[in-house]
Amino acid sequence: MILLRIGVRTTRRRSRRYVVIADSKWVSFRTLTRGTFALVLLSFAPLLVMTDLTGRSEIRHVERNLASTEHRLSETQVTLASTQDRIQVSYSEILKLTSSTRQTQTSLAGTNASITSTDTGIFFADVEMSVLDGCLGGVTQALDQVAVGQRSGALSSLASVTTSCSSINP
Repeated sequence: MILLRIGVRTTRRRSRRYVVIADSKWVSFRTLTRGTFALVLLSFAPLLVMTDLTGRSEIRHVERNLASTEHRLSETQVTLASTQDRIQVSYSEILKLTSSTRQTQTSLAGTNASITSTDTGIFFADVEMSVLDGCLGGVTQALDQVAVGQRSGALSSLASVTTSCSSINP
């Protein structure tokens, strides 16, 4: 390795500046500046190459990650579409069940009204049944009296239930 000793002396020859280097060679200041600039550039060249290689490596890595992510995204979109279809089917089934439930509730309301009406009819039928029971009880007693030969008792038994027997609606 040769060490350069630079002894800087500036002189002016023909309106140019020169620098004296160790071996007493005169070099123009412009040439020295260009050489220094070239050395600086060459010293940064490995750094630039390494930066470029690192950048390219990172780009390849990012591109692989991007491809992987795009693949997962497409799979997720397919799954999402399938899930949305299932949700739509479930929603339509819910609407059908809701409609069926409303129809059942309407039917139950009608059935409840019918039961209430029937209960009322049964209540009134019970009243009529008690009147009918009284009437039939008097007629049965009259027939028993006729069977034993008590015609006058039979007539009085029939006379006692005449009003209850005539109040029964056919």
